[in-house]
Amino acid sequence: MLNRQRRRSSVQCGAWLVLVLTIACPLLGRGRKDNQVDLKLAFSLGDDDLWRLHPWGAWLDSFDISPDGNTFAAEFEALQEAHEAAIWIGEWSIATGRLIAERSIEGPAPIDQLLPSPPNPAQYSWDLRFTPDGRKLVALDGPRVWVLQAEDLKELYSILPAGMHLASTEVVVLRQFVASGNSNQLAVFSARAIGPWETTSARLFNVDSGERVAQWVPPQPVSGEFSLSQDGNEVLMSQGGFHRAGAADVLLMDSRTGTVLRTFSSGFGSSQSRGGVYAEFLDKGHFAVACRPPAGASHHVLKVVDLSSGNVVQELGYSKHDANANVAIASRTPVIAALIFSWKRGIGSDLDYPLRRWVDWLALFRLGQPEPLYVRQSVRLFEGGNALSVAGIRNTIRISSEGKLLAFGEGRAIQVYRVTARAKPGESSR
Repeated sequence: MLNRQRRRSSVQCGAWLVLVLTIACPLLGRGRKDNQVDLKLAFSLGDDDLWRLHPWGAWLDSFDISPDGNTFAAEFEALQEAHEAAIWIGEWSIATGRLIAERSIEGPAPIDQLLPSPPNPAQYSWDLRFTPDGRKLVALDGPRVWVLQAEDLKELYSILPAGMHLASTEVVVLRQFVASGNSNQLAVFSARAIGPWETTSARLFNVDSGERVAQWVPPQPVSGEFSLSQDGNEVLMSQGGFHRAGAADVLLMDSRTGTVLRTFSSGFGSSQSRGGVYAEFLDKGHFAVACRPPAGASHHVLKVVDLSSGNVVQELGYSKHDANANVAIASRTPVIAALIFSWKRGIGSDLDYPLRRWVDWLALFRLGQPEPLYVRQSVRLFEGGNALSVAGIRNTIRISSEGKLLAFGEGRAIQVYRVTARAKPGESSR
């Protein structure tokens, strides 16, 4: 089994956002009576399902659902005979549960040789995303980014870390990829594997041809995340880790030169902020910024910011306790979704994590409305995968472009739920 560090990568899907919360509050039941929508299980895939396809053993690493909501894709590692392993991509029909296609993208090779070393395999990242038009599937499997044809998983091209060949001993790894909302541009970010996890190179590629169209070095050390605009001309750079309150933690930059066009302060920063912020474009004029606020901060975990003025136009949250959020974007609906983690402090120091009590929530919001559309308590977060992919999948939430399907790790599997309008008395839900 391969142990690698997962860093969230994202393919920008457009204009709106859906928010799933993981919250520490023992007071509310599993579902509110005033929920405006219901979730119905549409598809499920776990390690046990993969073992039936690969009986020597298989473990989920990452997943996505296609923008049209028809296809579920998974990246997973599978053991082979003679102590070999391979990294696979598979696609399933959400409607029928049938396996459509699968292929290996790394290996098979001896387990200790599947991923180049250095670096240590635990320093690799991985992710899997459809491009917003659904025509391509982009996979980060550790040493490479693969761009595949979504229809049949045919390989189109692959990308290595900047300045590195597989035979090189330079310790550089691929950290994140992100595609523009129009599916024309693909940005790939590399980082040193040793020392601070900071991006050292940003490259912009034509999605169709794989041709590199730009390369630049970030203007300051970056341990946060990136998001490309709808047209691919601008990139948001959000700062992770510790930063002081009031500091600029979101930068708007030219995607071809790295020139800083404007800076923003999310207001979430603090010397106690452990996870920094994550910003993502919503549409041409707005972006959403999610946070990991310090102890005692506001329960708002996500803000919608106007790009021209820098003003916050909406704040969203549900827990009354400290919280942080991961976001997913739906391109054609005003529904917002994200994974939000929060905790209720126990007795003792703010840094005494064992004294905090955790309860996990699932919630859906609609932009412009203060109350959530849906709240469910005690979500049993993902428990499959290998030792490190568990944490990565727990931090992942996906949504279809119409906001009708939602996928996240729950229990021993990735569950795909269909979002349906809540039936009125005497009516069936639809």
